[in-house]
Amino acid sequence: MVCGRLTNRSVERENLVNMGRGFAIGWDYAVSWLTILPFELIAAGLTIDFWRSDLNVAIWITIFLVVLITIQFFGVRGYGEGILYILDYTFT
Repeated sequence: MVCGRLTNRSVERENLVNMGRGFAIGWDYAVSWLTILPFELIAAGLTIDFWRSDLNVAIWITIFLVVLITIQFFGVRGYGEGILYILDYTFT
């Protein structure tokens, strides 16, 4: 390869991974998170319910879901800031 030469990356990608396989892996990833996320939210709500049984679990699930959606609207920077504040709250 000559330095400064423009290459056609799509040809190189097609040689490494079949387009159908990439499509299937993407859908597999999406479906797996669509099934795991509700279980994670329920587990977090039940964990908090162990200490605060006076409130309904649905309240905690809603709070966690709203926090996750809010962080997702801000992208990577929002995720980093959210983790920073969560860790700061955890250690104080």
